[in-house]
Amino acid sequence: MSVCELIHDETARFDPRRLERLCVEIGEDRAEHQAAEALDRINRALKGIERLGETQHRARLMARLAELIEASDTIGMSTLGRVARDVRYCARKADPNALAATLCRLERVGDRAIHAIFDLEGQHV
Repeated sequence: MSVCELIHDETARFDPRRLERLCVEIGEDRAEHQAAEALDRINRALKGIERLGETQHRARLMARLAELIEASDTIGMSTLGRVARDVRYCARKADPNALAATLCRLERVGDRAIHAIFDLEGQHV
């Protein structure tokens, strides 16, 4: 019997047009501040979700997911928002296997999304 190692390489998609719209709507300085706040909320939500894992704290999980979805949508992190919606769907369906899989995917995509934003910030310095 052989063991197969799966390589998870999913790109965290980012919609820069959302940030551009935000800059036009509220100005560049306020948009930068709002983006920083959204990143902080995303980071806190991801850590909170990681701590909750697959426990019985469904209400807290749903609240963290809602925060994550809203913050992701604010700054154009489309893949992260979509995966968070998938996790929410699996939690609502009470499917423990699907929930475990989507939570792992959320962790991977969240990590990549945060790194992608920091990479973008480094390019604009």
